[in-house]
Amino acid sequence: MTPAVLLGTLVLFPKAFQVCIGREPVMQILFLNAPQTLFLDIIVWTLLHLGIGYCASKIPADRFDPNGRFYQTLRWEKGGMIYQQLFHVRSWKRLIPNGSQLYRDTFSIKDLPSVELNYLERWVKESIRPEFCHRMMIFPSIFFFLWNSAPLGWLMVAYAVLNNFFPIVAQRFNRPRIRSYLDRAKGHSTVQHRPSAPAQPAYAFARSRVSERPVHCGI
Repeated sequence: MTPAVLLGTLVLFPKAFQVCIGREPVMQILFLNAPQTLFLDIIVWTLLHLGIGYCASKIPADRFDPNGRFYQTLRWEKGGMIYQQLFHVRSWKRLIPNGSQLYRDTFSIKDLPSVELNYLERWVKESIRPEFCHRMMIFPSIFFFLWNSAPLGWLMVAYAVLNNFFPIVAQRFNRPRIRSYLDRAKGHSTVQHRPSAPAQPAYAFARSRVSERPVHCGI
């Protein structure tokens, strides 16, 4: 867009310009004082976090497809290492709270206590659950414009993006590593079914990389 076109747009549509700089409400229909607005923001965010988390915890693990469009590791992610290079994810992922503790009968992916084939398959599917949950928590932020001024509404959007961005990054970093364990486990499982192959534990493939203690993966 050239400067002339931009200037013409602002002249022809001054209200749009006022909205952009925060002098006009975007979609505000409820006008509250500052304490009331802050209180409502806190209550709504709390309910959204708990409600979306609870609903996500009830989705069967089989509904999460690791090969789905949004959950595959893309080439530019470099097996998840791009997040280490850009955000140093290893230094802070342990600080992310484990949301699964809030809900009953949930599968925790905070650690990797087993490298058996079935457990790894379950872990990879369950790692999609928090990513899905945190993605969903971003979208409701648009409704905060209903009772917040334009600047505060955009602040709520920024909060939603930043608050959920890092848990998503942690999953995008962890999942490729666990999938590599899973692929190697499947390879060893196939070898074990050949008559000439000696019997060995299903977790032998990972002994060189995974210790006997649980591996900390973040949420």
